[in-house]
Amino acid sequence: MKRLSENELHEALVLHAAWHADPASGRRLELVNVDLTGVNLQDAKIYRAVLTNVQLRAANSQGASFDGSDIRATSFDGSVLDRTDFGSTTVDGASFERCMARGAIFANARVSRTSFDGTNLEGGNLGKSDFRASSMRGVVLGRAHLVRWT
Repeated sequence: MKRLSENELHEALVLHAAWHADPASGRRLELVNVDLTGVNLQDAKIYRAVLTNVQLRAANSQGASFDGSDIRATSFDGSVLDRTDFGSTTVDGASFERCMARGAIFANARVSRTSFDGTNLEGGNLGKSDFRASSMRGVVLGRAHLVRWT
């Protein structure tokens, strides 16, 4: 598993932002077999990225947006994910164990075979999401939005 330096990660995020503005001028963020343990991604814009077998354990991703991303076999264990946006993502075989994810957004997400054991999702938005075959033992869901009211 490769460890990215802060400069390499910053460069990849800049190219990803350019890709959003004009796909010909940048490159979609695709991280495979990468160790980002303890990295600071606070408020990062990681829309529509591809993360496969990425270690984001003990990372700070407060306020970051992974909206529309494809996240597979990735670990966020022990991370701070307060107000992080995972809306409309596809998450498969990932782990969010023991995270602080107050106010996190998983609205319209398709989550399968993923563990949230011991995570605080208080005040989060999980409306219109599918958490098929996922584990939520000991999850704190106080004030979380679980359904869509019409």
